[in-house]
Amino acid sequence: SSGINAEYGVLQGHESEVSHVIWNDVLSLWVSGGDDCTVRTWEPTSSGYLDITINTIDTQCPVTALAADAVNGAILVGLQDSVRVYEGETLKPVQHHTGHTVY
Repeated sequence: SSGINAEYGVLQGHESEVSHVIWNDVLSLWVSGGDDCTVRTWEPTSSGYLDITINTIDTQCPVTALAADAVNGAILVGLQDSVRVYEGETLKPVQHHTGHTVY
């Protein structure tokens, strides 16, 4: 061990396991999703702590995938049988695609 503390930030707010964390380069926000059926956006602070949640959405099922569009910052959320697209800053729903089959 080098003795260096590698912890740069702490996400506090999810009520269950966090399964995905991504950086939204367009909006300069962290985005997280997890087993608590929420997606949250976080603004980094100068201290490195990320304890201020900007927006939260209830997906009503665990998050299975998470991505950010590199052009406009939209957030794509994979759920059990669907993909939802949200506007990056407000997390307002933009598109909902269904048709995936759960086996």
